[in-house]
Amino acid sequence: MPTFSELAGGNKSIENLDGGSFANVLKNKGKGEVERANKAFFFHRFAKAYPHSAVIMGDYKLIKFWKTNKIEMYNISKDLGELNDISKVEKTKLKELESTLMSYIAKHNPDLIGKFSK
Repeated sequence: MPTFSELAGGNKSIENLDGGSFANVLKNKGKGEVERANKAFFFHRFAKAYPHSAVIMGDYKLIKFWKTNKIEMYNISKDLGELNDISKVEKTKLKELESTLMSYIAKHNPDLIGKFSK
C-alpha cells in the first residue's frame, strides 16, 4: 500500500500501516532499500485451531501461539524451513523479539491480548 500511495503522489507514510514503500527500488532498476517506519514485520493468523502472531526482525522470526502461550523462534537466514526452534538457546534475542511483538500488539490490537489470556 505505501508503494502505491507514493507512486500515485500520495503520502509516503500511511498511519498505522505495517509496510514500506519500495518505489525508490522500482525507480532505480532494483537498487536501493525499502523505506519502512518499523524495522520489524508483524503478521497474525486467527485460525481456530492455532491462532498465532509473529514478528520477523532481521534474520529472526518469533511466533507466539495464543491458545498454548508457546513461543518458537527461528533464524530464518540459516533455517528457512523453520525446523530448528532456537527459543531455548538465544534468550536475549527471544526477549527482544517478544517485547517487540507484544509492544506492537498492545499499541495496535490490545484486545488480542485479553481475548486469549482467559
